[in-house]
Amino acid sequence: MIKRKLGKNGPKISSIGFGGWGIGGKTPGNSSYGKTNNNKSLETIKFASDNNVQFFDTSPAYGNGVSENLIGRALRGSRKHTIISTKIGYSSWSAGADFNHDKLIKSLESSLIRLKTDYIDVLWLHSPPGNILFEDKKIFHLLDKFKKNKLINQW
Repeated sequence: MIKRKLGKNGPKISSIGFGGWGIGGKTPGNSSYGKTNNNKSLETIKFASDNNVQFFDTSPAYGNGVSENLIGRALRGSRKHTIISTKIGYSSWSAGADFNHDKLIKSLESSLIRLKTDYIDVLWLHSPPGNILFEDKKIFHLLDKFKKNKLINQW
């Protein structure tokens, strides 16, 4: 498997990654891929891992935590060989975006539990509004705090 550097300072990862949105299952509205089979999803994640896919991306919003839970179950025991990426800002599509710092902390804590890990390799802000990025930059201090506390490796 060809490996590439993730971003400027990130780890080298497999050039093919596993996107977890499709395994989230049916959620309200136009935000899901429809009905899924969790056993097939677990088999698919394990197949990807067994075939040198090491980058797994997910979000709490993908099936309201289902995708994270499945990835955590399937990759248990192979954590040091995988790069896990998840997001904060949306816990579910129906609840909408929430970038309140207390909610972001809770979101990360919940993701760690579902993913069965004590750190996230890459944490993304899930579709933040412009004012979060360009006006109120306090969120970057929170992300740096997550990194300092070794809850994430990079953002």
